[in-house]
Amino acid sequence: MTPKIGPTRKTGGESWRARRANAEAFRVAAQRLMNLHEEGENANPILVLIILSAIAYGDALTDRFGGAQNKKDHGALVTLVEKTLGARTDGTQIQRLRRILSEKDEASYGAKIGRVEHARKLLEQLERFGDWASGLLDA
Repeated sequence: MTPKIGPTRKTGGESWRARRANAEAFRVAAQRLMNLHEEGENANPILVLIILSAIAYGDALTDRFGGAQNKKDHGALVTLVEKTLGARTDGTQIQRLRRILSEKDEASYGAKIGRVEHARKLLEQLERFGDWASGLLDA
């Protein structure tokens, strides 16, 4: 059975650079917001920025190396990144991406209040994933 990669659309040229710029902007915004939050406050806005950053890094990778962008199904982005990168795939980084994306529905649409400590840990995972993705994009 072929892994689900979801709907995609063709990309090209240098659009991956704009996706990377968005990824980095969301990452910086999450870091700044983290510095303003205090324990006990709802951290879902931070989590959403972390998730958006991870999605944008994933889209930048699939855009640059595969000429495609995932549409609608962010859960399938992980498989598309793996398929696109092939031998360049790092299992640890793929797990980080999967973990971050697993938070999307609850942080964006759920009733649960996000905890700052949880957001701090997820931001650390994003930073590691983002550094790895940037290294590939710079190669």
